[in-house]
Amino acid sequence: MKRKFKKLLKELGLNLDREQLTELAEELEDFIDNEVEKRSKKTEDEPKTEAELMKAEFAKEIVKVKLQAKIDAELSTARIKEGFEDVVKNLIDFDKVKLDEKGKLEGLKNQLDVIVKEKAILFEKGSSGYAPQGGKTPNKLTFEEARKLKDFNFTQWLLDEKEGDE
Repeated sequence: MKRKFKKLLKELGLNLDREQLTELAEELEDFIDNEVEKRSKKTEDEPKTEAELMKAEFAKEIVKVKLQAKIDAELSTARIKEGFEDVVKNLIDFDKVKLDEKGKLEGLKNQLDVIVKEKAILFEKGSSGYAPQGGKTPNKLTFEEARKLKDFNFTQWLLDEKEGDE
């Protein structure tokens, strides 16, 4: 290698003594080592293949779709008056709404509770026509039927019963 390097230097018109040649070789080795290190760090930071990039992008998209589906499902049970869905959505800080490890929504129910209290005019009182399992409206269910529902809320059931009596 040194002979090729020495021959190259002579071709370039550089006559260097042994010390200069050794110094130049050391500088060149250092330069090469630094470049190799820079390139290896750069490739460690970047995803290795396009397939990995696409996989990561799809994973993010799947999480977004699941989150939006859960949000839409929760909002559909919120008894929002017709025509005010967008108003309620604009009042929600969706940056604070996340899916936990179990896939359940965090942060939406609390915000909806506050909106219902502060902006009650946007929501229906009593039954909104929402039909849970069995096709009955919440205030028409017996206690036994209502408590079997996945989203059963005893307090809400009592309120619905009270309004049904009026």
